[in-house]
Amino acid sequence: MSTINIDDKDYAIESLPDEAKGILGLMQANAQKQNEAQVALGLAQAAQETLSAKLKLAIKSVKPIPTPRVKTSEAGGNRTTRRATASKRKTAKAK
Repeated sequence: MSTINIDDKDYAIESLPDEAKGILGLMQANAQKQNEAQVALGLAQAAQETLSAKLKLAIKSVKPIPTPRVKTSEAGGNRTTRRATASKRKTAKAK
């Protein structure tokens, strides 16, 4: 006899009304789809990592574009150097 536990109560599946059996079947199919989706997501993540590693190898001989550095001041008068953001580079070019 197959049983199902709902809210800490056991029920014989055979004794359930057809509607409940249908809902149970949908729940089982849904759980299977969720498992399949998790497997597919894992495969997609692994593929992304592999492609990322291949891309890094493919561009190994390409010289990167230099990132401009701008001087900024912090509280207390200390001078620090940091990388300019893309929006600041665009603003500087527009002037």
